[in-house]
Amino acid sequence: MLQAHILGCCVVTTLLLVYSARIMIVIVLLQCRLVVQCLHERSLEDRQFGMKAAVAYGSLASLEVAGVKLRNIVLLAVQKDFLGKTFRNQV
Repeated sequence: MLQAHILGCCVVTTLLLVYSARIMIVIVLLQCRLVVQCLHERSLEDRQFGMKAAVAYGSLASLEVAGVKLRNIVLLAVQKDFLGKTFRNQV
């Protein structure tokens, strides 16, 4: 009986650790997206900054955060901006 209780506690602890790790991955991805969005907005305001950011992105393109490549996060930010501008122009 005690062994079953200990085994049950280990399973629960393991599940909590896995759940916590997944939450941390989501938080890290959201933070990465926020940083990319801030850099993108600044790049739109300041051309020189945008050129330097493009060089930095080029150097870090293969960097992965929780299995997601940085270039994909940057691409999503640029596409979102483009689609927003396209939609505003059509209305």
